[in-house]
Amino acid sequence: MKTQVKFKSGLNTSEDVFLDNTRANIEKYGHLIPTYSTKKALICGGGPSLEDWIEEIRDLKDAGWTIFALNGVARYLYEEHQIISDWQLVIDARPENIEFIGDFWAENIALGSQVDPQLFEKAIASQSNVVMVHCMAVKGSLDLIRELHPGNTVLGGGSTVGMMAMNFISSAGYAKAKLYGFDSSHREDKKHPYTQPLNEDQPVIDFIFNKQSFKSSGPMASQAQQFITYWKVWANKGLEFDIRGDGLLPTMWRYVQAIEEFGSTEDRELIKYEKVWRMDNYRKYSPGEDFWDHYQHHIPRDARTVADFGCGTGRIVAKINELGPAYIGIDHATNCLDDGAKDLIDTHPNEFIPANLWQFKGRLFDFGLCCDVMEHIPAWKMDDTLQAIARSVRKGAIFTICCAPDVFGERVGETLHMNVMPPDQWVGRIALHFGFAEEIYAEGPNVVIAARKEGTGL
Repeated sequence: MKTQVKFKSGLNTSEDVFLDNTRANIEKYGHLIPTYSTKKALICGGGPSLEDWIEEIRDLKDAGWTIFALNGVARYLYEEHQIISDWQLVIDARPENIEFIGDFWAENIALGSQVDPQLFEKAIASQSNVVMVHCMAVKGSLDLIRELHPGNTVLGGGSTVGMMAMNFISSAGYAKAKLYGFDSSHREDKKHPYTQPLNEDQPVIDFIFNKQSFKSSGPMASQAQQFITYWKVWANKGLEFDIRGDGLLPTMWRYVQAIEEFGSTEDRELIKYEKVWRMDNYRKYSPGEDFWDHYQHHIPRDARTVADFGCGTGRIVAKINELGPAYIGIDHATNCLDDGAKDLIDTHPNEFIPANLWQFKGRLFDFGLCCDVMEHIPAWKMDDTLQAIARSVRKGAIFTICCAPDVFGERVGETLHMNVMPPDQWVGRIALHFGFAEEIYAEGPNVVIAARKEGTGL
């Protein structure tokens, strides 16, 4: 007869002994506890608001914070304010950036491996310590770096030196950061607190955010958008940061941060998916689209209207159009549609509805699809969502659902699959709202479920 093995864990003394020893040792030997220094960074970009904070930067440097100066900021801090940066970071590949390298401006210089070789030559000849950092800047750079320099860290998550600086300090273990001059916009006609001919030819555009107007170049406005996409990745790694200034990037960041802290579930989910839909890799793969051949024949032939609840890219909407029924795409993130789907929907008025699914009401369709959506719905909104879909269709609906945690969300610091359940639980939950549901196909973690309303004869 086999005996079941049981594992026991716990203290090898009583809890009272544990606590008494702790108290006695701290009281007598507490002075032996080492002091741990929290690494703190000041990242100084070249936005015009930088000059507003010079004295704070000087005071914090004196208090032990590390200054990371981006591009020409190192020269500005040294020549205009006699502040020597601890680090200077340059990643731009153009040879003109050699003007950013000089003697005594920074104790250390970090150059991207893609910079013009002249920068390395001049930096090594300066009075600074020089290091190379790898940046995943263009397609093919990651493979090349792995081939030539295997095992080394490659910084990703953005195209500007400001974004790379955030990745640099996060990878280096900094716990706190203050950002200066990260405006991503102009102040009146001023681009920098100093003269810099480089990039002067970039056209300036008016950008509107939350009813405020900001003058900015395309690359700088793009940096603000990238920062909003990735900031939670750094925060989730334990980096606590604050952004000084009143430009486009700080304004956008404070807005989304406030929603993260105080906003409704609807607002937080909308910002999350507006963020992920800005990433081209996110829209490449769709199990619901791949399984189209397995469930398209379940769409009733007499269905005149079919709604795609959580239509995402809109590629399923295009397939519905080929079958004949009028199609309606519904999604809360209006930037989700692929260009081709946008063109298709633009030619058919009122056939994309911007709406939150668990709040959706007021329209009735013959049939519905809900592909790769339910696992993304917060668990506490699952029944509201299923009820809204069931209420909005006459006959039934097809669901495709992934029953495993997501792997993409960590790229932007988010959890995307918020409601992970096994297939049988999904079948039961859907049947509760429709009357009947059955699994009709499964592949890997993905399941296809057909639901119909009682009395429809499907």
